[in-house]
Amino acid sequence: MISRLGKGKVVVSGRQRGGISHLVKFQHLKMEISSYLETDNTIVEENEAKLAKVLDVYEARLAMSKYLAGECFTLADLHHMPALQYLMRTKVKQLIDERPHVSTWCKDVLTRPAWEKVWALQEKRLKGLN
Repeated sequence: MISRLGKGKVVVSGRQRGGISHLVKFQHLKMEISSYLETDNTIVEENEAKLAKVLDVYEARLAMSKYLAGECFTLADLHHMPALQYLMRTKVKQLIDERPHVSTWCKDVLTRPAWEKVWALQEKRLKGLN
């Protein structure tokens, strides 16, 4: 759900944003995880269109501030990092790259030193599963 607050502030409920990004991410990751799981392109296309609308709201918000909740990095930004990290490795990256403020924000949050350490550990763990 997208809600409008006073003074032009916009809120996208975590349920909508999270559900959409996780569906898209899951469909793309099914191909990475196993060649016998089929990606449902219908689900991907439907939810990529929904994700594009959410990213448009984020683009408007990030045109007003460096981060989602203002000028400081907060839990609102941190919450997005795992999904963003996976989505940037899929064709959904184009949806992010087409929005300059979202793209800049994404690059900023994903290159934070602490996140890079966490992601390196995750990559190492994933390689150990293969």
